[in-house]
Amino acid sequence: MALPTAFHEPHEYFEECLKLFEEYQHLYIFPNTDLIVKQVLENISVQGLEHVDVFDESFDLSKNICNDYLRNFFLKTRRLKIRYSEFQEQNLQFFIDAPLSLKKKHEITYLSEEIDVVCKMTGCETVVDFGAGLGYLDQQIFKSSNFKVLGLECNENNYVNAKKRQRKYHFDSLENVKYIKHTITEHSNNEILKFIRDKFHSEQFCICGLHACADLTVDAINLFLKMEHARAIVIMPCCYHKISQNDDGMFKNFPLSNCLKRTYKSYIANINIPFLRLAAQPPNKSDVKMEDLVFSLLARATLQKYAYERKYDRQNVSI
Repeated sequence: MALPTAFHEPHEYFEECLKLFEEYQHLYIFPNTDLIVKQVLENISVQGLEHVDVFDESFDLSKNICNDYLRNFFLKTRRLKIRYSEFQEQNLQFFIDAPLSLKKKHEITYLSEEIDVVCKMTGCETVVDFGAGLGYLDQQIFKSSNFKVLGLECNENNYVNAKKRQRKYHFDSLENVKYIKHTITEHSNNEILKFIRDKFHSEQFCICGLHACADLTVDAINLFLKMEHARAIVIMPCCYHKISQNDDGMFKNFPLSNCLKRTYKSYIANINIPFLRLAAQPPNKSDVKMEDLVFSLLARATLQKYAYERKYDRQNVSI
């Protein structure tokens, strides 16, 4: 683990993180939709905003407001921040003609390049895509590297449409990119090996995944450790809203670190689904104005307040 310079051992870093989470859990313990219902804003004490335009593009909350609550928060979070190396832009080509966002195209292109590099280093013959979706990543891998690709997908609609798109737009990949409808679990090792042998008559493979939601990333790791023919794993985790929980409310697959598990028992910090989703939320780098984002957030929270006061169950409301 790459620790910030202020820490020497993982347990020291985990302890300070959990102290911070415990102190500020009133900010994240509830979903954003419950912001008003749970009176989250009332628990945030920030003075000096009366004559400040917080929606000004040059406004920096960490620098422009002199307030003990914010000062302490930013001091503590800066101390815990891990430094990452700068991303190096490459001149890579996106081969798939599909109506995707720039973010998704970027992810597919660069993950495909990483898979190509790793597969060549480890001698993989086949790439097995966990959660193939509509097959965008699979076709990019094939067109940029010519590896054989097996896409596994549990959703019937995605599976059917991936095959339709392949026949319509990527006819040249029919022999080298195959799709199978299969729900992956940590016990799928025998089925996966059979699929690879049946479709490609090969064995050495790389596990990959883009937006491997919920427990799929952990299942992929467990399968990689279990399967001797799995030479590499290149996976990008995703959202946590479907992650499995035990009867006691703890996550089945989080944390994985034994050190963090031991440390966590000493604190009352609530590491729940809203917290994990917030932890995975990237900074806003879109062209959408902050004022519009805040309005959308509060408008949704207002609807939640209305429904809560009238005891509406969102599952039983017709729209």
